[in-house]
Amino acid sequence: MQEKRADKLKNENVPWTKKYFPKRISEVCGQDDALKALSNFISKFGRGKARAAILYGPSGTGKTAAVYAIAADLGFEVLEVNASDFRGSDEIRAVVGNASRQASLFGRQKLIFVDEVDGIAGSEDRGGIQALAKVIAETRFPIVMTAGFKQDPKEVHWDSKFTSIKKGAVLIRFGKLETESIYRILSKISKREGIKVSDDSLRKLARHAWGDARAAINDLETFALDSKNPDEFIDALGERNKEEPMASALVKVFKTVNPKIAASAFNNVAEDPDMQFLWVEENIPREYRDSLDLYRAYDELSRADVFRGRIKNRQYWGYLRTIELMITAGIAIAKDRKYDSPADYREPKRLLEIWITNAKYIKRKSIAHKFAKKTHCSSAEATQLLPYLKVIFKKNKKQAGLIAETLELDDEEVEWLEK
Repeated sequence: MQEKRADKLKNENVPWTKKYFPKRISEVCGQDDALKALSNFISKFGRGKARAAILYGPSGTGKTAAVYAIAADLGFEVLEVNASDFRGSDEIRAVVGNASRQASLFGRQKLIFVDEVDGIAGSEDRGGIQALAKVIAETRFPIVMTAGFKQDPKEVHWDSKFTSIKKGAVLIRFGKLETESIYRILSKISKREGIKVSDDSLRKLARHAWGDARAAINDLETFALDSKNPDEFIDALGERNKEEPMASALVKVFKTVNPKIAASAFNNVAEDPDMQFLWVEENIPREYRDSLDLYRAYDELSRADVFRGRIKNRQYWGYLRTIELMITAGIAIAKDRKYDSPADYREPKRLLEIWITNAKYIKRKSIAHKFAKKTHCSSAEATQLLPYLKVIFKKNKKQAGLIAETLELDDEEVEWLEK
């Protein structure tokens, strides 16, 4: 009896996205073509040229769910790794490489699942992409990767560093889910959870998710905790399909004390996390006037900056979500009250200029770092030798090719040296 109560309590604490994670293909909604393509690749592995599959598309469209559902239906064991956790080629070879050659302990068919392969970019200076491409070429088992790229690579240029892993892979698109598909998911969950919510509210939640089932389920779970005024709550969610100016997004951070609303403030902005950080830093003193509010806000911002440093030093991109929460919800609850002053937020021009200047030299720094590592010299010494490399790349293509292979340069770095 006590065990049953413990199991029930444990289940109640499980996030709904995990609690209602599809277990079979029949439970995955709205991705029939993608499911068929992935199922064919896995079941017919070894009989075709493709050694891997890349599932690409926006978040919340069922990429991960499809992998596990198909594996369950076909009787495959899944070995999952997250690409952003790897620090370089050695770890990729040790984990993914070994798994791609060793049979399952239980005698079952095996599938290797590399989640967020676009997160491997942090390891590019240490040959991460090239190592994974080699593993794909030699694997005994199907490798399935997910990526957050939203557009077809035939229609838009993907980052050139991923070229080597795309060559041996079948590309499967997961488009945004239709509103009706998301509504069916929400309706099923609300009935199981005993939530008293109208169909109209569920359809609004489905529309506001703009094709992202995970976001819709999270909204529904939040809705269940804060359902006294459903219309107000739903309106506060906003629509995710609109690209929002940073100044408008900052209103959700500075003009609310509700962390749930603030946490989603940057969902629809085009700016990257570094620019989001600079915008918040620039405008805190424009919004907060109380000294204690300012202290708490800058304290939260400084903590976020610590995690930015950890990303740079450790190349662990999982900290991005922590930073996002700190510079949105953390800043929102740093104040004791909402300020009535007009929202007059400005672009961080001085810091933006510094950022742009640094960005100009990112390729030079990257090449110098690789050169220094291979030749056992300092980065400063390597930087001084780059002009000679540029001459070689312009005059001697054969020698340039050997150098590029030795240093494990990506296409953009080679292009920089050829200019």
